[in-house]
Amino acid sequence: MKFPLYHRPSALVFLDDETPYLEMLAMVLPREWHVRLYTRARDFLDQAHAQAPQWEADVEMHKAMVDQWYLGKSLPRLVLDYWRSQSQRYGLTNIAVVDYAMPSVNGVEVLKAAPTWPTWRVLLTGKADEHTAVKAFNDRLIDRFVTKQTPELAQHLINALRQHCSAPLEFHESVWRNALRPSQQLALKDRAVQSALTDWLRQHNCAEYVVLPEPFGLLALDREGYAHWLQFEMHKDLRAAVELAKAAGHDASSVASIAVGTALSDVEWQQALEREDKSQCATAIALGVGGHLIAAHFDQRALGKIGVGHNEFLLRQPPREVDLE
Repeated sequence: MKFPLYHRPSALVFLDDETPYLEMLAMVLPREWHVRLYTRARDFLDQAHAQAPQWEADVEMHKAMVDQWYLGKSLPRLVLDYWRSQSQRYGLTNIAVVDYAMPSVNGVEVLKAAPTWPTWRVLLTGKADEHTAVKAFNDRLIDRFVTKQTPELAQHLINALRQHCSAPLEFHESVWRNALRPSQQLALKDRAVQSALTDWLRQHNCAEYVVLPEPFGLLALDREGYAHWLQFEMHKDLRAAVELAKAAGHDASSVASIAVGTALSDVEWQQALEREDKSQCATAIALGVGGHLIAAHFDQRALGKIGVGHNEFLLRQPPREVDLE
């Protein structure tokens, strides 16, 4: 499945002994990326080892959310509480770009000494180092290598890193994949559905999201920290959705729209949040081939900002500077 079930921005770290090169990267890398720049391997490794237990603790929090849901807790509330309390998650490094040829140590040796995180690893090489880079790739020490002689190196590197920025967080992904029902997983494997969801996230400027099994939908945070709920419904389950809407007191026109899949109610969402607000209906659209999956957007600005938004997190960080001796 190419569409991650859970996604959030992660930090990127660069290790290179060439200070001018790092200073150039500091200027050209996208401003929505949280970047750290190191000239010393020891500082890079110290940071990686310091963050390893934080990554492990973060994965355990996701497992705990699902476990508590199995015990009867509200999954949306658990996720919202996690987002409110764990703003440091945006600072965890998941992508490393390491130069191969450094005076005291080579990049492959540095990555061998690093812990599990960062997960995605890019090696910068010279033309003469290609054989070493291929071996490191085959040994699964790196995910790709880029030669410094590549034309327009910075833009080429940015394009490559965008792919890793949008890739699933492997350990988190397994947690949320196992929480979904097989029918839900199958519905989300449709590439047309994945494309539609990617476009929706971009349209609403979302930085982080998770696909929930109950209620079934996508809970997202935009870059300012406001929540959005994209309710999903299988076309085959519309009869049950109609009964819920009737029980919630929706009028006949709304119920009729739900019955034909042109509207959905947020009654399950309101129940999950344990709110007394009257359930709302929103226009629904069919996703993917055949329209088997239906979705409707419910803005959640009434909840206020959910913790520290990604934009605010970036504003709180020090200026991008090379970590010099």
